[in-house]
Amino acid sequence: MSHHRRTTIVGLGLVLAAGCTSLSSGNDDDEDWYLVGIPYDSSPNGAETTSADDPKLDDIDAVQMLVDDALDSSQRSNRRIASDERDLVEDRLESLPVYEGDDEYVRGTYVTRDSEAVALFLERED
Repeated sequence: MSHHRRTTIVGLGLVLAAGCTSLSSGNDDDEDWYLVGIPYDSSPNGAETTSADDPKLDDIDAVQMLVDDALDSSQRSNRRIASDERDLVEDRLESLPVYEGDDEYVRGTYVTRDSEAVALFLERED
């Protein structure tokens, strides 16, 4: 049984290619970056997860709103990240455990609320 809440996965190849680690190269200040959240009923077996209440995340409104949106809607959610906030979000995500992904779960930082989980990563709009 799949733990993924979505019935279809649109653009999974892009999601897997984007990953969660640093995507920046050169001057990306004028490009649009998005924090992406993909909800799951539970985190991957054996994955290190981070609580949504973790001090590294609780002061970043974009993360908190995205986790809530993804879990409440049960679908992929995106939030545009302003260039002045991107470095903070990227640094915080990179400081947390990353699950490398498998056939069912995408690569990302898994943030949990109760028993549910959201895979978070940054993605640059082409």
